[in-house]
Amino acid sequence: MGTAFGMCTAVQNIGMAIAPSVVSAIRSRTKATEFGYYWACGFFVFVNMIGLVCNTILYCIDLRYNDGVLNMVEVEDQLNQLILSPPADASRKDLIKASLAKASGSRQLVDYQLDDSLRDTLKRSLAT
Repeated sequence: MGTAFGMCTAVQNIGMAIAPSVVSAIRSRTKATEFGYYWACGFFVFVNMIGLVCNTILYCIDLRYNDGVLNMVEVEDQLNQLILSPPADASRKDLIKASLAKASGSRQLVDYQLDDSLRDTLKRSLAT
């Protein structure tokens, strides 16, 4: 995901570096016409249409070959949904522990966050 965002940022920065020069060239060639910024705005409409077509193609490819993975909800969001409204046979603590089973430090943090007596002990120790 980091690579994808990096590539998007790189393409955006390239566009922000090139677009002013292109608009300036368009304006200098059409300066004497009565249309003013007509062709410059046409350039931006053209660039936006290319973006729309590329996004539509990407969306169709994702649906066809990847089962819509680009539109799926992340695991953290699903976990938060489970925590906020757990099924009747599962407790919040069990759900969180199961999701963080890989890291022992995370499990200890979950125990601390869900255990009111541990938090009260810490509050009392900080108050003194």
